[in-house]
Amino acid sequence: KRSIICNNSLEFTVGITAEDILFNLEYLKCVEKISFYDKPAEAILKRENSVTNSYRINFEKNLIFIYEACVAFLLEIGKSENDVIVKASSMLCRSVIVHIVDTMSAKNKSMRYSEKVQEVKKVLRSDAIVSAFNSPMKSPYVTRQIHKIFFRSMYLLIRCKMYRTTCVTAYFTSKMVR
Repeated sequence: KRSIICNNSLEFTVGITAEDILFNLEYLKCVEKISFYDKPAEAILKRENSVTNSYRINFEKNLIFIYEACVAFLLEIGKSENDVIVKASSMLCRSVIVHIVDTMSAKNKSMRYSEKVQEVKKVLRSDAIVSAFNSPMKSPYVTRQIHKIFFRSMYLLIRCKMYRTTCVTAYFTSKMVR
């Protein structure tokens, strides 16, 4: 409802990617009840030059910021700390895997392949990301079994510190995804 947005002065956070997640968390704090639709209803439109469809330098900082905001929100609404860590870590792992595919993509012409590998290794050495990949994983919400297999495989490669294999897999995956 528009009135909830206006009455609570809700605005999108400027300067970060995925600001809609933060907006939605703030919105959810202001409502008394929500309803769920138990069927997949996501429609994604990806434009060639979209900020969400391209490599972004230091994007892992955005991912960690969103992760911390989700953890704080879930704890604030009374979820158990253990449940929060598992769910938020799974979300962070999924986001990092998508970022790795974007980084390794042939469309990312800002770096040579070896530089992309070094960038991925740098991201995967971040304390928050290491911690997330060391947490138990809940399968990310995806509608196709092949996506579940892909995310689980990437999760295991990263958890086993097989970073070069992770990069090669991400590179070829980016070539298959249109």
